[in-house]
Amino acid sequence: MKKIFWPVVALLVLALLSLWGYGNYSIWIGRKESSWLTEEMWGGGYFSATHGDLVPDDVFYLKSLVDGSSKSQDLIGFVVKNKCYDSSWRCSLIMTAASNLMLDNDQYEVGLRGFIDAYGRIKGQCSILYESSIVRYQTRKLTSNGSPDAKVRATNLLEKIERTGGIATDLRSPECRNLALEKPEYFVAYASLVANLMQVAGGKYTYASVYIHSLKKD
Repeated sequence: MKKIFWPVVALLVLALLSLWGYGNYSIWIGRKESSWLTEEMWGGGYFSATHGDLVPDDVFYLKSLVDGSSKSQDLIGFVVKNKCYDSSWRCSLIMTAASNLMLDNDQYEVGLRGFIDAYGRIKGQCSILYESSIVRYQTRKLTSNGSPDAKVRATNLLEKIERTGGIATDLRSPECRNLALEKPEYFVAYASLVANLMQVAGGKYTYASVYIHSLKKD
């Protein structure tokens, strides 16, 4: 009996050590491969920062980025009730939220036109609203049409974001750094959307995606 017991214990200990080692390795790789986004883009720290001063408009906008948002009557009511056409940040936020609902409802081109229109009203300010929607648009397109080169295209997009600060604009601007200090929740949401794109890319980005989602606040 003893001859069987100790080898079994040794195997169990070895298995636990292997799991512990792999877990720590995964965390290390995930942090390393995502550091350009979580620590360098806006100076880092925005995942652990919260100011608690989000107004209802901010909350509704952030909810519009979540899958299934087009089924929320509260969100639909919000964008319909607050429909606007001016060039304020608030109006751009509302228009972007409305376009996010279109995208969630698989109305891709209508949503895309809405993102572009909303961004055009606040050019010169931080483009976090626009870039967040563009990342979500690209991710949904890649995952909805079963593209055989989805992994390659997702990887190319991620490399572009890392290299240029965004897909269409540069989020490393002074305006975005200031906004990251004021409303870090916008940037947590953006990083989570990028993490979804990382899942599509796979490979080394898989670890980064898991790591980023582990940091995401509720």
